Amino acid sequence: MKKALVVAMVMVLGLGALAFAGPLTGTWDTSISLNPSAATMSGFFTAFSSSFSADYVVGGWTFGSSTAFTLVGFSSQSFTASGVLGAFTFDSTMAFNPMAITKKT
Repeated sequence: MKKALVVAMVMVLGLGALAFAGPLTGTWDTSISLNPSAATMSGFFTAFSSSFSADYVVGGWTFGSSTAFTLVGFSSQSFTASGVLGAFTFDSTMAFNPMAITKKT
């Protein structure tokens, strides 16, 4: 009985979120610079950057995510949320910046 109640609750909440959800929008930008005359493979790629941003609107709230990569790898990740609840307006941001590798053994 408990499993049926949990499944029913998940279905109702999931269908409710889908019914009131707006479109998923976003952008993906990539830039690569190459040096075809490089003597080694490490000199072939001279620059690289890629960023992906997505926004999702549900119930008047906007949730966003942004990811960035550079030549050395993963460089940043951030999440945002904004919306109105009663008389209050909320805006939040959570950012993650990975540590740079300074020594490899």
